[in-house]
Amino acid sequence: KRRGASTLAVVAKASYEGPKRYSKREWCSVSCQNRCLRLGRVRQDLLPTAKPTVIDIAWAAGLFEGEGSIQANANRTSQATITQKDRWVIDRLRALFGGRVSIERKPFGVYYRWCITGALARGFLMTVYSLLSPRRQARAREVLRRGPFRSVA
Repeated sequence: KRRGASTLAVVAKASYEGPKRYSKREWCSVSCQNRCLRLGRVRQDLLPTAKPTVIDIAWAAGLFEGEGSIQANANRTSQATITQKDRWVIDRLRALFGGRVSIERKPFGVYYRWCITGALARGFLMTVYSLLSPRRQARAREVLRRGPFRSVA
């Protein structure tokens, strides 16, 4: 079905049929349209499921400061990752900010990795930016300025 910018549409996660490519004038919802216009397009299965509070944002910024990393690959896509042994921490980040969770099995234990790329990574970095150390802020600025902002869809 075609969904216009003026129509609020509910996207059911249970009926996800792979990545959807939207044309420039087609949006899944008004809030998604606003996010896409600012940051780029995002696959629906990678979106957050909970709305973070100020305390959640401060918690995520502290966790990212200590355990996170920021990268920008060759095609200028931003990426932020956090790796932990505790699955709950990673699942909470996934619920608050979206992204992917993967499992890394190493000889000395199982690690869980939360990874966000593209528009979600840029949104996360801009959300926690003021709470990061000057060194992390400089790295975030460097990655965010690499533009042009690209689509992840």
